[in-house]
Amino acid sequence: MVSELDKAEYESLQASVANAETGLTFASENTRQVLNDFLNGARGRMVALEKKMKDAKEEEIREKETADVVVAEQKMKVERETALSSSEKETYGHFLSEEFFTKKDFGQLEKFYAHSWDRLTEGGKEEMSERVWEGIKRHEYTFDELPQVVQKDESKQLYMELTGKAKAPPGAANIPEQDKADFVHEYEAGDKKGVAKVLSRKSFSENLGSQTAVSTDTAEQKKSDGTFAKTAQKQNTTLAKDDTDALAFDDGKQASVCPTTLNKYASTKPTVSR
Repeated sequence: MVSELDKAEYESLQASVANAETGLTFASENTRQVLNDFLNGARGRMVALEKKMKDAKEEEIREKETADVVVAEQKMKVERETALSSSEKETYGHFLSEEFFTKKDFGQLEKFYAHSWDRLTEGGKEEMSERVWEGIKRHEYTFDELPQVVQKDESKQLYMELTGKAKAPPGAANIPEQDKADFVHEYEAGDKKGVAKVLSRKSFSENLGSQTAVSTDTAEQKKSDGTFAKTAQKQNTTLAKDDTDALAFDDGKQASVCPTTLNKYASTKPTVSR
């Protein structure tokens, strides 16, 4: 997505370049050199920003295309669950649209696991398990906080996977053998609390669920970008630090120009002596 800060900077640069070009008409020789120096730096920065914004726009298009593909795949997955009713398919489709579950989903999850989960295909159960464990991985809840029916069915599913009676998820191979053995022992003993305690170990949450690394929330960065964009607009322009780090109009010295002084020189007409 194109940064608001970049857009604000580019628009401000356009205005400042226009002012500088106007100022060249009336500038003295020394001032003209300063303005030309500024224009060279500003135009170079604008070219860089244009490329950056173009790349961001292309990335945005690619992300939308990817999102469309994901939605189409989700619809196909829902249609494969032929044993579900129309309303159950709608609920299942909602679950697939989420990368992971949170405590807010517990009500729907409890109802779905109690009445629909056992009619899912093995692939459907894998999709649900991935999101259940991803929620644990992201510290949304712990295994023993899940509704009892979800704990029961997910424990059963994992038992089937770890004992070779169902296809195991990719990360299962990374769970220490001792942890696997402890889980199987507690499950076969019918100890629900023991099962929940073992499955609360990090080795399970770290290796089950999505195999994609958890991304950091960028909300604060977006908020920061918005704040800086507003500041840039107030100041009329924001150039790269090495473009406008100094201001000097001493004769014979090269200088960069800040917006306020630039506008002053651009709008000042020469005094004609009579």
